[in-house]
Parts: sequence; C-alpha cells; structure tokens
Amino acid sequence: MQTRPTPVDYADYRAYLRDMVAHLKGTTRSFSYRAFARRSGFSSVGFLKHVIEGERNLALASVGKVAKGLGLSEQEAAALELLVTLSQAPDDDTRTRLLRRLRASKLRRVLRDDEFELYSTWWAVPIRELLTLRDAPTNPAEIAERLWPRIKLSEAKRALTLLTRLGLLAQDAKGQLQIKRGTLETPPQVKSLAVRNYHRHMLERAAESLETVEIDARSVTSVTAKLTQQDYEAFCKRIDAFQDELLASLDGTEPSADDAEIYNISFALIPVTRRTES
Repeated sequence: MQTRPTPVDYADYRAYLRDMVAHLKGTTRSFSYRAFARRSGFSSVGFLKHVIEGERNLALASVGKVAKGLGLSEQEAAALELLVTLSQAPDDDTRTRLLRRLRASKLRRVLRDDEFELYSTWWAVPIRELLTLRDAPTNPAEIAERLWPRIKLSEAKRALTLLTRLGLLAQDAKGQLQIKRGTLETPPQVKSLAVRNYHRHMLERAAESLETVEIDARSVTSVTAKLTQQDYEAFCKRIDAFQDELLASLDGTEPSADDAEIYNISFALIPVTRRTES
C-alpha cells in the first residue's frame, strides 16, 4: 500500500501536488483530473495538471478549493497553504522562517488501520528517532544494544523492516537509512488498541527509571488537583498546546550534539477519585 505524501516533507508545493495526485491515482480508482475539477469547483478540467507542470501558479485564494478536490485534512490544507506562501517568499530570510513554520507545524502523518503494529511495541518509535543522531547505530545489533532497556537483535531487525515498509525510514543512495519527516498520529480505532499498550509500556519505563536512572538524567513529577469537567477539558487542550509547543521548539535542535539521546515525554491526566452511589 502506498504511503500518503505528507506536506511537511516538501519545500515545493508542485512536487507535493504531483506526488499526491500519483498517490490518489494509485489508491483511489475514481480519482481523475475531471473528478478533481468537479469536486473542487474549478471550471477547467486541466487546472491542477497545469499547476503541477508549472504552466500556472496556485494562488493562496485557491488553496481551499484544491484541498477540497484532493480530500486533504484541515492540517494538510494548512501545510499546503504554507508551501504556496513559501513559493512567493521575497527573500531567503522569509523563506527560512516559513520553512521552520512548516517543519514545526501541527501536521502529523496519519497511520492507516493496518499500521497499528508500529505501536504494538515500545521500541519501534524510539529506534526511528535514534537514527537521527550523529552517532546513530549502523546495524541492528548496535541498535538493540543502544536502547534502554536492551532489546533482542530479532526485535531490532523487525522494527527496522516495519519502519521501512511504512515509509517512515528510507535508504539513500549509499544505502544508509534516512528518517522521513512528520510526527505521527493514529485514527481513533487504532488508539484504542496498540497505542494504549504503547502508552502503558512507556509509563512502565518511567516507573522503572525511578530506580535505574540517575536523578539528573530523568524527570518524573506529578500534581494532584481538584478539577471540574470543564477544568479537565481545558487542561487537556493546554496539554495538547504545550506538546505542540515542545515539538516546535525542537525543530532547530542540532542532532549532532555529543550528549544527545532519545527521550520519551509523557503526559497523564487521570482521575484518582470517583463518585459513589448513595
């Protein structure tokens, strides 16, 4: 199954549109330029084709119609708008600023239902991040040794195969594994299965760290407070916003730092009391 193109992987909106059209043609039998024009509201059947081939420019005012015609999500449409704005940047400083916004955007690569295996273990996602480091392991045995706690060689091999198959890793011309950009998000039905186990494993790692990791290398804290349902919903939104802020702040982090390691950052907001029937 083809991996859906993600706008944050691109710096050229034409290249993104070209790959998205190819993806839709390969996965959606009903997709055509005519169907796109009908769904988006463009009078010209060849409008999108002309844009992709550089014969026409895509105006910001038309991004919404293109997004509708391609069936883009709200986040994908916002990223496409950034790509179009990037193409109109008047100078390098503006272009750099827009690229940073794009890379730090809230867009997440949405995983298909059949990709829940990624979260069925705790180590696949950390392995993906581990390979971004300057001193990243170069083979499965080194990867297995580098993870804490250590995993089996067979587990490291399966994780690399899975990440490559899902399009989250790719080999360059020299055969080296390269990370594909974009953070990850799963549909609700997947969250209720493997992701629940993933979070459980990570919370177990956090509990174990209290005894096995030096205090200056880990941080485990908690707060107990009285919340109404409205407070709870507001806190959830603030946690989501803070998580996005953290991810955005990491966009410029230098991966070649000698002391860089992969950390898991967990957020938990759970009830510790409940009402009883009188």
